[in-house]
Amino acid sequence: MEVLEYLQTLRTPLGDKLNLMFSAIGQEAVVVMVMCVIFWCMDRKFGYRIGFSFFLSGVAVQTLKIIFKIPRPWILSKSITPVEGAKEAATGYSFPSAHTQGATSLYGAIAYNVRKKVVQFVMLIIILLIAFSRMYLGVHSPMDVSVALVLSFAITYAVNYAIDKKVVYKFSMEQILAVLLVIPVAMLVMCVIQVGMYHTAIEHILDLIKFAGAAVGFLFGWYLENKYLKFDASKGSVSEKVLRVAIGVVIILLIKTLLKPMEREFYVFGFVRYFIILFFGIFVYPYLFTKIPNRKKGLKK
Repeated sequence: MEVLEYLQTLRTPLGDKLNLMFSAIGQEAVVVMVMCVIFWCMDRKFGYRIGFSFFLSGVAVQTLKIIFKIPRPWILSKSITPVEGAKEAATGYSFPSAHTQGATSLYGAIAYNVRKKVVQFVMLIIILLIAFSRMYLGVHSPMDVSVALVLSFAITYAVNYAIDKKVVYKFSMEQILAVLLVIPVAMLVMCVIQVGMYHTAIEHILDLIKFAGAAVGFLFGWYLENKYLKFDASKGSVSEKVLRVAIGVVIILLIKTLLKPMEREFYVFGFVRYFIILFFGIFVYPYLFTKIPNRKKGLKK
């Protein structure tokens, strides 16, 4: 806590705003949006690399949160006061940092796949700024951040290395889907056990419920897209791609916003909301803007 107490003495209004901004670009919503944009407009395989890195490292982080149940710094010590505006996104337990995990899996995957030193350096700086911002804002300890960094770097590297070495191609898609679906199912079972046996407050496991929904949506989207669609993200002019992103982002934000009130009444909607968002982004939306133009061409004939 001494580090966080020291960082509090360095706070300034400008520093608060900058670190809130850095922290925001590590949120799961930003990771999902960037992954979808890459998937829709650049390279679907690159998007999948980010997706698998994000979800596997996220599973590890969310599981550790439930196992260790470490409260936020301001709960552990009255001397810690988080920056105003930072507590809203600081949900659930503290250890490890999910923001750091999301940033590392996204920007780390970009650094791994874009083999330019300038890009890798910029991605590293972004990751470190996001990690530092979580401590500056008073919502995570150095241990929360450092464990998330190391764990997420390791998983992101392992995922991309396994894809490069074609390790995953030794298995069928059905086998991969079946094995990976066990993970979110186990996460949901863990939630039930935590609430039923250990009387864990539901708000402390809500992030785990959301993440399980996102993982299932991503996995089914990945399976169906690969089996029936194989979307070519390179097609389309720049203006068409800009429009594609704009419409897709608006729809995802609408889904995220409209279903959120239901989540307050029925926590299962946390699972449903994120399942829909990922399944829509990975399969439904690419299907729509792949098939609709084809129908228009058919009508012209």
